[in-house]
Amino acid sequence: MNIEEYDPIISVPCSKFKHLINDDWIMATSEFEAIMMAAGFAASGKKPLVFLQNSGIGDILDPMTSFLKVVGLEIPLVISHRGGPDDAKHHQIMGSLDFQILGLINAEYRFY
Repeated sequence: MNIEEYDPIISVPCSKFKHLINDDWIMATSEFEAIMMAAGFAASGKKPLVFLQNSGIGDILDPMTSFLKVVGLEIPLVISHRGGPDDAKHHQIMGSLDFQILGLINAEYRFY
């Protein structure tokens, strides 16, 4: 994936992305907000890309299923993945469900 192909790039704050983020990126306060901003850009003909945390996958389910899928918009996602044995328990729970949830809604994603 070449992120140079996308405009705009929208992200939630995440330490795993800090070496990638630059002043051209649009920062969102939540994953829901990032998806809805990207939807607006996609509807206007832009090619957005969204960076989010796997802990926010639950936040994107409603806009992905009740809006993006309904109107036929697809927005690629780059997701920071937490959920290893050394991570906090809440990261482990969500980390174990990520692939299943995204598979259910046929999301295009790449974990980082």
